[in-house]
Amino acid sequence: MYAHIEELADRMTEKLVACRRDFHKHAESGWFEMRTASLIARRLTDMGYEVLAGRDVCRDESRMGLPPDQELEKNCLRAKEQGADTEFLEKVRGGFTGVMGILRCGEGPTVALRFDI
Repeated sequence: MYAHIEELADRMTEKLVACRRDFHKHAESGWFEMRTASLIARRLTDMGYEVLAGRDVCRDESRMGLPPDQELEKNCLRAKEQGADTEFLEKVRGGFTGVMGILRCGEGPTVALRFDI
């Protein structure tokens, strides 16, 4: 089984390296990760996950240290110009950059993985 997993991972290496390089090429500061969040949401959707994003997973009153609205909007426009997924960009607009992917595989157990961007 481990050999099979290694083989699958090896086949993905080139694609994953390109993805990482793309994210680093379009680096975003905290609260401005709208391009990154939109692309992650799109990839999860394309892989068959149920995706929640933006206000569906972020509470406005729980966000601390938020930049001014005009800075958020400026960076949203920048994200769009740099290839953000427009469907999900609208959901993460305004610094609501949380994304959750749910893969339903039947009855438990449930596993949760958390990643920061």
